[in-house]
Amino acid sequence: MIAAYERLFAAFPSSANGEETERLEIRVIAQDARWAVELDGLRAAAFETAAHIPPFLETLVCQFLIQHRADRIPIHAAGVASAAGVVLMPGEKGSGKSTLSLWLAQRGYAYFGDELLWIDPTSALLEPYPKAAAIKAGSFALFDEAEIFVSPTRGPLRYFAPGERAAPLDTARPAARIVFPHFNREEPAGVYPLCPEETLLYLSQMLFGGLARRPERFPALARLAQTPAVLAVYRDAREIEEWLRAEVLS
Repeated sequence: MIAAYERLFAAFPSSANGEETERLEIRVIAQDARWAVELDGLRAAAFETAAHIPPFLETLVCQFLIQHRADRIPIHAAGVASAAGVVLMPGEKGSGKSTLSLWLAQRGYAYFGDELLWIDPTSALLEPYPKAAAIKAGSFALFDEAEIFVSPTRGPLRYFAPGERAAPLDTARPAARIVFPHFNREEPAGVYPLCPEETLLYLSQMLFGGLARRPERFPALARLAQTPAVLAVYRDAREIEEWLRAEVLS
């Protein structure tokens, strides 16, 4: 399972830097044709097949960081960057943000992440979290063949490490545009501008932990909401890529 962990977090340093930080000890144990995951020495989960373990580790590490990284605001979003800045793509599961971030990263843009990004509460700059992109079955045809894993909530997944396309972990960039993706094959494609008040509302809904319980996050979020924003309804990643290239990423 070391290979599975490295597949997910290949863009992150593997050695300790000597700083005192919160740590999570994870052990994966194979026994009697079953798999178990221990957290800090306690049994956390058991699986019939190893195919369930990488999605569990992905969720586990993300949740740990969200709970313990108090110096940044975590947002449920993907992102890519060009010289113009970061395209922030907040969205719920199924909105297409992972597909878009990987699709654009494979076409020359810096990969910031597909699920979780960080907002600096002082500057409202965005920082990357470039774990491997988790691609669901509906987007398999857009990318290369890869091993299939299984999430109980998301179904079959393929993971794609960003490699050299990953933005360095110490990167902090302003948002050039905010795109709220809405993947839907049944609706006509379209890009709909949002006013700052609408953007602020949508952003607050995408914060891990919400805004009501953490009002100190409001100034940074209000500042970020001044960024030009759109709701993008699309049926294919190529549709939204064409618009992004013309309007944002050039």
